[in-house]
Amino acid sequence: MSERWRDLRLGDRVRIMRLPSGVDQLGYTFAPSTRRLYERLIASGKTFSIREIDQWGYPRIHVVARRKRGPVVHHTLALSDDSWEKVPTDDPSATVSPAIDGGADSPACPAREE
Repeated sequence: MSERWRDLRLGDRVRIMRLPSGVDQLGYTFAPSTRRLYERLIASGKTFSIREIDQWGYPRIHVVARRKRGPVVHHTLALSDDSWEKVPTDDPSATVSPAIDGGADSPACPAREE
C-alpha cells in the first residue's frame, strides 16, 4: 500500500473517495461504525481539512455528527490509507464543507467539520 498520506500537511484538503483497500480481507478488523462513517463521507462528496498530525505522524480529519435523537458525536479519522484524494486549494470544490447527510435513519445526521 502506498504511503502518500505521509505527504499530507495541516490545512491540506481531502475528499474520502472509497473504503480503504483490504478492509474486506479475512483477518482485517474494520469496525462497523467506522465503515458507516466512511460510507457517509464517501456519499457526501464533501471536502475536509487535515486538522491534526498525531504523535505517530498520521494526518487526521475531525467530523462532528449530530444524531437525530441524541448527543453530538465527535469522530477523528486517521488517513493512513488509500481512501482519499487530495483536493487542490485552487479547485472550486475545495471549500471545506460544514455538513454531511447520512440519511433520515443515520446515527450521524447531520454532521459538520469541527
